[in-house]
Amino acid sequence: MTRGGSKIVVVPWDQYMRDVKLLAKALIRKFERPSDDINLYGIPHGGAILALLLHYQEPEVFRICASTYDGPLVLVDDIIDSGATMKRATDTLFKRGQHLACVASLYLRTGCPEPPEVFVANYAIGIHVQFPYENERSTF
Repeated sequence: MTRGGSKIVVVPWDQYMRDVKLLAKALIRKFERPSDDINLYGIPHGGAILALLLHYQEPEVFRICASTYDGPLVLVDDIIDSGATMKRATDTLFKRGQHLACVASLYLRTGCPEPPEVFVANYAIGIHVQFPYENERSTF
């Protein structure tokens, strides 16, 4: 299957949820099971879905972040392609004087100039990753 000349890799729900669990474990290891909650901010749209699912995996550890928080803040997204979205988000946090502990994603595009500290797998340039909450006409 292709989309705009790119090969499409469809990620089914079972694989997606396995990868969410792997990301949760990696984040917990990174913070050595902190006494404070790990606050998550998910980049809309896919990162927000990921943040919610991480919270449901470990509700005693991961907390969905609104405007205020105590403890480490982790920006999450489903995939980081060029890193531009995360750069804008981290710059905004910095301007607001907020502390960012980590950037994490399920997937990373190979060749991303600023990879996240934590990710599960990478995909080559020219491959479109279709998430289970998308369809072939999604505009996420």
